[in-house]
Amino acid sequence: MKSKQKPKRQERLDEASLRQCIERALDGRDGWEFEITRHAEYDHPERGFVPADIGITLRYKPWTLEKVVYQGGPRFFGWFYTIKATTIQDRQITILAVANPKKKLVKFITRW
Repeated sequence: MKSKQKPKRQERLDEASLRQCIERALDGRDGWEFEITRHAEYDHPERGFVPADIGITLRYKPWTLEKVVYQGGPRFFGWFYTIKATTIQDRQITILAVANPKKKLVKFITRW
């Protein structure tokens, strides 16, 4: 009987590496992609953010990495990066992202 092995924990990205992953994903460079989850796209319209706020803010406005937490769950697991920024409408926005360099993918989980 084979035993199930847990996936190997990814290494945590430093802020410079995270920025590089996000830039590549938003630009579609080097095979990188980004995904905005259904939750980030459709849930909580009362917050007044649209999905484009994520890409435009991270591409054109300064942002800071506020917190990094490792989580394991059925749908998402890995390092969760909490990013603080100001939108082009000068509204504060917090973005939760997961970056996977092996898959060349950045997922934006939610925004508030």
